[in-house]
Amino acid sequence: MTESQYGFVKQRSCLTNLFCFLEDVTAKIDEGKTVEVCYLDFNKAIHSMNHRVLLTKLERFGIQGQLHRWISAFLSQRPFYVTAGKKRPTPVQLTSKAPQGSVQGPLLFFLYVDDFPSTLTSSCYIFADDVKVIGLNGRSDLKRDLEQVDRWAKEWDLSPNATKSHVLTGAFERLEVHSEQYQFAIGPATRVKDLGVVLLSAITLI
Repeated sequence: MTESQYGFVKQRSCLTNLFCFLEDVTAKIDEGKTVEVCYLDFNKAIHSMNHRVLLTKLERFGIQGQLHRWISAFLSQRPFYVTAGKKRPTPVQLTSKAPQGSVQGPLLFFLYVDDFPSTLTSSCYIFADDVKVIGLNGRSDLKRDLEQVDRWAKEWDLSPNATKSHVLTGAFERLEVHSEQYQFAIGPATRVKDLGVVLLSAITLI
């Protein structure tokens, strides 16, 4: 599993995510580099995990044979329906979403997004589906990375949520991203709440 993931991983937590992230950022600032942090949000990421796509990705990871068939059986035959009064509609098969309340659900989602950091040239820190990407020395690299993120999201049936994504920066400019799937602008923020801790644009804590 990618070293960028800190959620529900042994000997890792939201605190180790924050400590390692802040240590990385402050070290880059001490080196005289300009740092901007992009906080990324995907629309209902855990609920959008496509089972068919997941099974394809697991094969790429070398998960095949009996284990692959077991995971396929675990994800299939999950019908649901919503009743209205005494009427019971025809059940619909669930084809996406990590099974909630299961031990395997978070692990399968982590495998689903495990290759995300490999699309970036910048370093990133992930806690479950919360993502932050560190951009250095201007916005060209960060914009290029976000365009790669968009292509990755399209391939794996996810979609970026620009309204809930922010760039922590001292410059009051929007970050324009253009790709094959979307054209969106990520707004600037002078403060964000990061795993319960408020960070200011100068990378100080409240």
